[in-house]
Amino acid sequence: MTLVDLSQTGAQVISQQALKPNHQYQADLTSDTETLQFEARVVWANFESPEGTAQYRAGLAFGRADPASIDRFCAALQQA
Repeated sequence: MTLVDLSQTGAQVISQQALKPNHQYQADLTSDTETLQFEARVVWANFESPEGTAQYRAGLAFGRADPASIDRFCAALQQA
């Protein structure tokens, strides 16, 4: 799964695996220094086929995610 956009409340991702609205997943965000784990629910999903490659673009809503940890994670990514 590829992270496109990240906020305190959710993320936009691209996945080769089918993602369907209302499905729950365990989300793991990993950087060089830490891994955040929490529940994520698919809010919306679109099938795409750029250059003949099937993929899904989806919006995830986080559950039980610590906003301060996500802010710290985003700051670390911006400095990398």
